[in-house]
Amino acid sequence: FDEVYRSSNAFDYGVQHFSSRRSGDGYRTVVVAQRQGEAVFPVEVLTTFEGGDTVRERWPGHERRRTFVYERSQRAVSTEVDPDRVLTMDVNYTNNSRTLEPRADEAGWKWALTWMLWLQDLMLTWAFFV
Repeated sequence: FDEVYRSSNAFDYGVQHFSSRRSGDGYRTVVVAQRQGEAVFPVEVLTTFEGGDTVRERWPGHERRRTFVYERSQRAVSTEVDPDRVLTMDVNYTNNSRTLEPRADEAGWKWALTWMLWLQDLMLTWAFFV
């Protein structure tokens, strides 16, 4: 309570490292979650594996970083800190997740459509006043 109302500390959690490599008969997945701000808040770390299996870990957030290691038969495909967006005061949501495969095409389309919608709204507003 004091960190939210009586402090200027920032809340910022993110994924520092994410890898899933072959190890013997399975895969060894390493997830390093990091608290980048000074404020402490308990968050969850969700790791998704091929086939749809997920592991959800609770992290109190007191230490600066926390390492989660999984030995599984399936490779991990993504990980996310605070997947349910419980911590609404996180100052940077862009560092909260990582994937093994790049998703630049999806991001490009998302931003292009967002800007087109913004431009359409701007033109409609301008047309209303002219």
